[in-house]
Amino acid sequence: MFQTAYLKGFLGCIFAGIIVMVLLIHEISEETSFRVKPWNHGEIPQFRPVNVHDINTAAIPPNISIPSRTFSSGLPERHDTTESHPPNLTSTILGEQRIRLERVQTVCKRLNRTVSYTPPRNFTNRLLYDDVSGFMFGYIPKVSCKIWKRVLANITIAHGGNSGSNVSGRLSFLDDTEREERLRTHRKVIFVREPISRLLSAYISKFRNGQRLQRWWERVYGMEIVSRYRQDSEQLLAHIDSLPFKDRPLLNITFLEFIRFILDYAGILNMTYFSDHFLPQHVVSHVCDIPYDFIGHFENMAIEAPFVLDMSGLTSVAKLPSIIPSETDRVISEEFADIPVKYVRLLFRYCYLDYELFGYNRTDMLRQIFGDNLISLDDQYSLFNMTGLTSL
Repeated sequence: MFQTAYLKGFLGCIFAGIIVMVLLIHEISEETSFRVKPWNHGEIPQFRPVNVHDINTAAIPPNISIPSRTFSSGLPERHDTTESHPPNLTSTILGEQRIRLERVQTVCKRLNRTVSYTPPRNFTNRLLYDDVSGFMFGYIPKVSCKIWKRVLANITIAHGGNSGSNVSGRLSFLDDTEREERLRTHRKVIFVREPISRLLSAYISKFRNGQRLQRWWERVYGMEIVSRYRQDSEQLLAHIDSLPFKDRPLLNITFLEFIRFILDYAGILNMTYFSDHFLPQHVVSHVCDIPYDFIGHFENMAIEAPFVLDMSGLTSVAKLPSIIPSETDRVISEEFADIPVKYVRLLFRYCYLDYELFGYNRTDMLRQIFGDNLISLDDQYSLFNMTGLTSL
């Protein structure tokens, strides 16, 4: 009997390892890299003189406007001198970059954190580089991660990179000297997203797609979630665990269960290629430790992605696909309809530093959640009263 139990345990470990490897391959298969002439972190980059006509607009849908909620209230002055030109998009975006980078510097300084060109190796796991263009991209899951990896793969292929070369790849694979050299010379770009919208997108894509991927994620996290938040689940889980993987019924984790799980566990979870889908963006990107030069917003990707690629001389090789707006924002009110206010408040607290660092408007999200039933100003204050949060 001991040998049988031992064998079951051994086979269980092997199966769990296979699951982790499959998910890891699924994530890593989206890999890639990217750069240009560097600028000093926090200072306005000195791009070549360009106006809106110089930007490759192939990937910008017609009649698109820059969503005001993702830009700061004080936009920069226009520097174009020719009245016949349309508003200078270059001045606007570069001015907004100054605001975003200064905001990050201010918040990180408040947290007693300073950027470094020699961060720990594991901080660079999600930095992908291309030496030919000198472009580096820090990917964050659920922020058009697949699109950017595809773009960077195209750049790598165009520049003759391959798996046997050292001219592109994941920065953490290099030694200390090579990592520092690239962090000093490459243009470092990240894109971030409205924090709560990103979490909802992660939930929908991983726990509600009704496909094989949902089964894998339920295997990794769903069993624990059901065990913790559903009463009398022992028999159900034992039965499911006895079935072949392909025959297991979906657990259909609810959004509330997902919220409770990340609130209970995120503080003790190590960052992996799975947990990085719902850990805060400042944790995934190490924005207070790595000197990023350009912080784009997912909501403005149709404008900012072509811009940064064009400014980096990569338009001809990047092959940026059409940008399709996310459907997540359309269902926010519906998804939060059954979420108690207590958990809404805790979720805002969980995302607090992402809002502070990246300049998103919490009240805008509050309106999306509650709609016409927008709660009182006192309740809003209670939701947003995050005193005591002084560290990452």
